[in-house]
Amino acid sequence: MNKTGKYSNIHWLPEEEYKKAVGQLRLNIGAILDRTFRMHGMEVYVPGATDAIINLAEKFALRCRGVDSPIQTDYKEPY
Repeated sequence: MNKTGKYSNIHWLPEEEYKKAVGQLRLNIGAILDRTFRMHGMEVYVPGATDAIINLAEKFALRCRGVDSPIQTDYKEPY
């Protein structure tokens, strides 16, 4: 996320804490998707889908902090 410019007034975690939080989110999302996608032989899509969900989660977090920003993905198939 851009920590300067229009987002500079938002509290940001230090980079190391941010990376840890995103890593925990990625592991949990990946575990959920892997179990579901593997049943259908589609585990190759898990990393891309995980990235897309994390991107949406970051946009959601901005909205929760008062940033008037759309919650939408740059969705392109396949992930």
